[in-house]
Amino acid sequence: MTVGTSRVLTRDELRALFESAGHSVFRLETLRVYDASGEAERQEAFAAGREGWQRSGDDESLRMIRETTAQGVAWSRAHVLEEPLTDYLRFELAAYRENEAAGEAVWIADRTRHPELADLTEDFVLIDDHVGILFHYDQLGRRLGYERIADDQLDRYRQHRDLALAHAVRLVDYPATP
Repeated sequence: MTVGTSRVLTRDELRALFESAGHSVFRLETLRVYDASGEAERQEAFAAGREGWQRSGDDESLRMIRETTAQGVAWSRAHVLEEPLTDYLRFELAAYRENEAAGEAVWIADRTRHPELADLTEDFVLIDDHVGILFHYDQLGRRLGYERIADDQLDRYRQHRDLALAHAVRLVDYPATP
């Protein structure tokens, strides 16, 4: 990739970047709702208090976290949110427990309490602190695609990560965790 340019990624390229991680994967999430395919039934079961909303043990993302964590890769994410929580965020906070059980450290940063987080509005991933990927969504939270962050823009995203983490608490310490 040429410094100063960004490039749209395929899902396979994204997966390969995750699998290439040598020491860390960090994700920043900022939306109030994500419209992920296949989650509607899980969300309904969760909202109704029924069993069966949890992901299966062979879920691809949880498996990747477990396998790479066992190889020494530190996974973490921060979700910058605001209260009142949406129904989706209540569901997601509960689902994050599965990520933590797989080995990912989950952090919650509340814009309501920390207005300096107002400008953190882009979802992204940093892999080994030197590969960045933007996640693009529409207004309904549907994923539109992925874009590799230009090398000369990485410092901005590292600063966003650091700002979010400076105002975050671990999932277990967040007062609204179900």
